[in-house]
Order: sequence, then structure tokens, then C-alpha cells
Amino acid sequence: MKYVSLLLTVLLCAGVAMSAGNSDSAAKGLKVNLPLARTFYQTNEWIDLAVVRTAGALQAGPLTLSLAGDDGSKVDFAFQVPAGEGSRTEHLHIDGRLLRPGHYKMTTTCDGKSVDTEFDVMSHIRKSDFRLVSWGRAAKEQRFWQGEDGFGFNLIYGQSTGDTDDASYMRAGVDSVGCCVMSGAHQMDLRLECDWSDPYVTRGGTARVVRRTLFDRTRGHVPGVHFYDEPGLSWWKDPQTGKMVPHMLPAQVRAYVSSFDREPLRYTR
Repeated sequence: MKYVSLLLTVLLCAGVAMSAGNSDSAAKGLKVNLPLARTFYQTNEWIDLAVVRTAGALQAGPLTLSLAGDDGSKVDFAFQVPAGEGSRTEHLHIDGRLLRPGHYKMTTTCDGKSVDTEFDVMSHIRKSDFRLVSWGRAAKEQRFWQGEDGFGFNLIYGQSTGDTDDASYMRAGVDSVGCCVMSGAHQMDLRLECDWSDPYVTRGGTARVVRRTLFDRTRGHVPGVHFYDEPGLSWWKDPQTGKMVPHMLPAQVRAYVSSFDREPLRYTR
């Protein structure tokens, strides 16, 4: 038996199992779920597996994993799983750092049944320590050509969450960062009434950042989040003078009155 080149003493461990009640309608068998809902990973990630065993009465015994690479390497693991009623989920983790980049076929065997699962592993090591940035977006097959062996970029400032859903960036050696997640330009959403002194404005932007961060937290090629572009001094059209000025903005006036219980002096005095 040939072992994966990096001495795959994999951090592959059985986790806590969850039991479910017996159901006559439940399909009896073995199923392997990939909780991250993708079949491509980088070498800086854990590859999570959820092995679902379903039967009327589950017997204690071995659960084996056989991991084979297209380069001919192979390694086998065996775990003892307990008995149960109805359904159990065994949680396993493969440490991607100990895998060579390539295509893998994994055979999971338990309770007399086997399931094959295939996935790809790409390197997270980039060819340059410098950030070579493409500010924009690419679509479909164009994503692959953004990479280090194509246009030479290693970081995409993307405009939509769809930029991180495709394996092409990983395959091309490109990291991805959501751009202007809070918004962009001087005022939020290019709206003059959205002044930075208004907590409802800044909290809305913060919520966008948190949402995007949670979305990207399971993607190994996303190093961070770009918050904002060109925040600046707010300005608006003064109804008394008809001029665009950075003074007496409604949100700032409201904040001043709330703090001092009186109107601020006008800038024209």
C-alpha cells in the first residue's frame, strides 16, 4: 500500500455522533455529506465529513475510510463506531495540510455498505508575497485566467458573493476579497442623507460586513473583507443658500440638539 507523500498521519478523528429516532420511512443505508457543500478545497483547510448511518438497529463495528489520489497514493483509516437505533452521524475531519494537491477518491465503508466521494485539493501557497490585485470581477470561465499562470493576479477584489462560489479561483491560485462591502463613495450608498454621524447609517454598514464575513468564513481562499472605498466629508445642498456645503447636515444637527438641547450656530453667521 502506497501512502500519500506527506506521511498522511492525518488529523482524521471521529467526532460526537448525533442520534435520531427510528422512522419506517427513513432510507436504510450509508451517506456521506460534505457540510461545506463543495467538492474543492485548499491545503489550508479542514475537509469536514458527516457520515450518516441509517438502519433499524445499527451494530457496533468498524468505519473505514480509504483515500486514494490520482497519483497512485493511498491511505486507509479505521474507526470503531457504536451501536444505535434509527440514525447516527459520525463527524470526521481530514487535514488538508497533509494532502498533496490533486484529485482524490474516498471510499467510506460501514455497516456492510460503501459510498464513494470525490473531491479536489488545491495549494494555498501563492507564487509571490506581494498582493497582485485585480479590482473588479470575472465571470464563468474568465475566472480561471485571472490567476498567476494567466493574467498574473493573486487577489481579486470581487463585487459579489458569487465570486467566491466557483473553484476556478482556487485552481488558478487566486484569493478573493469582497470589495466595498459596507458601500463606497463619500456617503453610504451614494445618498447624501446617509451621513457618517448617523448611527443608523454606520450600523447598517456594519451589518453588511458581518454578513459577508460569516458568508466567507469557510472559504480558504478569502483572506479578509474590504470594508469601504473613499469615505469622506459629508455634504449636502443647503436649502437656505442653495449651495452644496459640508455644514448643517440634518443628521449632525440632530446629534447636536440631542447632546446640547439647542440648535447649533449656522456657518453663515
